[in-house]
Amino acid sequence: MSAYAPNLIYEHAVNVLRGYTEQGKTSLVVVAPMAAAVTATVYPGRIVHLNSDHEFELGHAGSEIPMVLLNAPGDPGANRNPETISGNWASQHGNRGGWSAIPCTAACEIETTEFDTAQTYVIGQFLAAVASNTLATGGRISNALGTGVASVSTPFTDAILGSVSREPSEIFSGVSRLAFLTYFLPAA
Repeated sequence: MSAYAPNLIYEHAVNVLRGYTEQGKTSLVVVAPMAAAVTATVYPGRIVHLNSDHEFELGHAGSEIPMVLLNAPGDPGANRNPETISGNWASQHGNRGGWSAIPCTAACEIETTEFDTAQTYVIGQFLAAVASNTLATGGRISNALGTGVASVSTPFTDAILGSVSREPSEIFSGVSRLAFLTYFLPAA
């Protein structure tokens, strides 16, 4: 007899720690469908960019503006107001017919489970994301994607999406998470 165990609630998660909302006022959120070219499994907390058809593709490179995925179409939303009159969940952006994402041009501190856990991270280290629509690592954050010494991401040489703000830690379920400050530096 086989048993089925659902994903842990925090197995693939994103949490905006600072800078995203302020008492119900939302900063810029981009809503778009996922491109048909994306065949990899997509999780909240991964990095995407908009293509010329206004669709999300995984990762970023060059001058593509990186964005952090918040949730999928139909999800209750990464941000909700529990104080609705009917007591239902109120999604500010989760049901608009597409995925929602925060551009890394917004000043935010974000915590995600979608990063390369095989790497060692230190505060202030630059981050990038794997640009691939087909690899399982597509859109995953890492500090080892650059062209610099030991493949460390280098500003103005590699496209940067932010820097480490807190070293990785594990939550109660054993899932690792990484916090970073968003900002965008395009590749030269």
